[in-house]
Amino acid sequence: MGAMVLKTGMLTMGASLFILIWSLHIDAVHLFHWQNIMILLVYGLGLGMATTPLANMILHQVPPTLAGTGSGCSPP
Repeated sequence: MGAMVLKTGMLTMGASLFILIWSLHIDAVHLFHWQNIMILLVYGLGLGMATTPLANMILHQVPPTLAGTGSGCSPP
C-alpha cells in the first residue's frame, strides 16, 4: 500500500510540475493566477503523498535505538 501511495504521489508531483511549466510558459507575468495556485495545490498533495511513505520506508530500516538519529533529530 505504501509503495503505491509513494508512486502516485511522485507521479502527481511530476505531472503538476509539467503543467505548471506549461502554464507559466503561456503567461509568466501572472504567477499567482488561480490556475497556478490550483496546480501548486495538487503538487502539494502529491508531495504529501510521497514524503510520508518515503520517511516511513527509510526509518523502517533504522534500529529503534537509533530512531532519533535516523529521523534527523538528535537524541537527548
